[in-house]
Amino acid sequence: MRPDGVAGGTGAPLPGGARRAALPGRAGRASGEARPAWTLRRPRSAAGWTMAVFGACALVMGVTGLVAPGALLGALGFADPDVRAPADHTRTFLTASSMASLNMGAYYLLAAAADWRAFFRWTVPFRLLTCAVFTLSVVGGAAPAGFLGVGLWEGAGAAATGYALLRERR
Repeated sequence: MRPDGVAGGTGAPLPGGARRAALPGRAGRASGEARPAWTLRRPRSAAGWTMAVFGACALVMGVTGLVAPGALLGALGFADPDVRAPADHTRTFLTASSMASLNMGAYYLLAAAADWRAFFRWTVPFRLLTCAVFTLSVVGGAAPAGFLGVGLWEGAGAAATGYALLRERR
């Protein structure tokens, strides 16, 4: 038992003389030694890998938008003029979108590392919705053709994750 009266996970006695089995990952630790709250792991399933790949891409795109916004605008088919009108807030919107992409990439990677399957399931319909909205914005003329790739990437990722989840459920 620890000095604070709480039974530890290394076979310490519990009240009444019972003993608790050692917790995984605690063997050999000196008493009082800090244990990490979590450890980064590789995805443990095909669905987890689809999430990790999407998360890594989203994180890289977010960083790119923050560090080299002109390069990201060009890759998506948007013009990046040297001089912008006073009411043109393209760069402001790109900064917000890039930060959201970086954050989304981080939590997709964390969900993949934790094998958080409920999260995987939640993403599929929303990524399909994103695919539809982005694709329709190109078809409707509101976005350049280069933006179609973003919609198709979302749709393909949703389909891959959904398919992996279905196969793993069987």
